[in-house]
Amino acid sequence: MKFDSDKKFPPVPVGSTVRVPIPDVDKGRGDLRNILAIVMNVTEDGFYRIGTTQGILKQLYAISQFTVCRNNYIFNGNKVSLYFTSYLFSRAGWRWGPASENKIRVK
Repeated sequence: MKFDSDKKFPPVPVGSTVRVPIPDVDKGRGDLRNILAIVMNVTEDGFYRIGTTQGILKQLYAISQFTVCRNNYIFNGNKVSLYFTSYLFSRAGWRWGPASENKIRVK
């Protein structure tokens, strides 16, 4: 069983670009379905720390929770939630510019 899982989800090297799907409860109608990020590091337990241009996502991800892409990607290093990153990548976040996670400013 473990062999089949390792074959289906091979280890992802640090620095690889991944696509992380946004859960339906964390997105609005016009928000993106997924975001692009990079693998920051891998824990001893096999979980992945993932970062975006908006910051590092707070939770750790299992290899089955994202898909590996072919492109390279850059991030800035702040820790943010998946919901907030989804908002910033959405049309509303893009239109209104960067905002604070605790207080989203709309001009």
